[in-house]
Amino acid sequence: MFARHIRSVFSPAFKEAPNSVKKKLLTLLKTWYIYYPAEVLNTIYNELGLAQFEAELLTPDDHRKIRSFIDGAKEENKKKPMMKPVPQQKPVMQPDMP
Repeated sequence: MFARHIRSVFSPAFKEAPNSVKKKLLTLLKTWYIYYPAEVLNTIYNELGLAQFEAELLTPDDHRKIRSFIDGAKEENKKKPMMKPVPQQKPVMQPDMP
């Protein structure tokens, strides 16, 4: 649901942020690839020229932490049991009590 709003929220926030915040926003965006459609995130990445900011702001340790987070999240998703949807039941109407 949020995926359709990411661009309208993230892009202005990133453009107006100082570099210290841009680093955090860039890190956040990179972790979103496990949750949101890549085409939406790639559009943001390309429109804002984030490759340049990534080279300037993220250290090799930052990249390692991001990769570790993503790998951990993927492992967690594999461990979660698949839940079957539960059919909704109509509420049982109770007779009026005098």
